[in-house]
Amino acid sequence: MKKAIALLTFIAIFLLPSIILAIKPYDYFIEVNTDTSVYSLGHSVKIVGILTNHRDPVPNHIIGVQINTPVGIFYVNQVKTDSNGYFEDTFKLKANSLPGFYTVYVTSGNIIAEKTFQVVPNSKKLTIDLNKEKYSQGDPVAIAGTLYKQEPLQNKPIAVQVINPNYGPVFIDQTETDQNGNYHSGFILPQNCPTGIYKIFVASGGIYSTEYFMIE
Repeated sequence: MKKAIALLTFIAIFLLPSIILAIKPYDYFIEVNTDTSVYSLGHSVKIVGILTNHRDPVPNHIIGVQINTPVGIFYVNQVKTDSNGYFEDTFKLKANSLPGFYTVYVTSGNIIAEKTFQVVPNSKKLTIDLNKEKYSQGDPVAIAGTLYKQEPLQNKPIAVQVINPNYGPVFIDQTETDQNGNYHSGFILPQNCPTGIYKIFVASGGIYSTEYFMIE
């Protein structure tokens, strides 16, 4: 009788974790995406996602971000979810980065999600430079860059557009490159503009670049 009780106790202990997992599965979930699936060298990559528990957003939670190239780790960072469970991060591909498929890994505890994007070489390059990385309401934003294909391309049209965090247009401009292939544009942020991450979109003749800046 004692042997039977001991055997049943052993079976119960062995099966208990499986029973618990069957009754109460791990319900945290991470969704991650990038703003496009293909990038050119020198472009910025935006990573967005959401952390939920039982489909409810998880606010103020640390998210680990790691980007792997075809040969190893390229970028590591930590971000925090906002009040709606959303998180985002941006980084810029260097002009000499390795082309190929990159993988984004985002983690929270032992939960992990991944997203793959492709980096391709581009013989024609359009760069974006800003006077600051972070701005305040009412600050001037100076946008500049260079268009070149082995050599600077002069007198080429450049379209500039800036979009706020609510995807509303903030600034639109049409300019052109000078004799050195450089272009310049800019505007002043409204005093009541929303805070958050803004997107700059610059295009010329079928090639485009994106950049991001923060308003605190």
